[in-house]
Amino acid sequence: MPVISRDEIKEGYVNTHGVKHDQLPPATNGMVSNFFFEMVNQYLAGKISVVIEAAFQHKVWEPRVPRSLSWAPLSLLCAPLTGWWRQNAICSGA
Repeated sequence: MPVISRDEIKEGYVNTHGVKHDQLPPATNGMVSNFFFEMVNQYLAGKISVVIEAAFQHKVWEPRVPRSLSWAPLSLLCAPLTGWWRQNAICSGA
């Protein structure tokens, strides 16, 4: 199954521009996240199953997930969390 990784997309962006992360324009994270979700939705619209990998950030995902759900059902898998992260986890079963 194809895998789309948000961090790998950002790494490609960094490599293309030939600069360090801290030298990227401030809008880079938003642009990379938008591109990531555009790619996810392209796969889902084409009725192609896909594994997506990214750090879940509620404020980034919440406005985008409803569109993805319009194409296909989603399953969220969360890595085991510890400490502060576990106490504040959004993912069920974390």
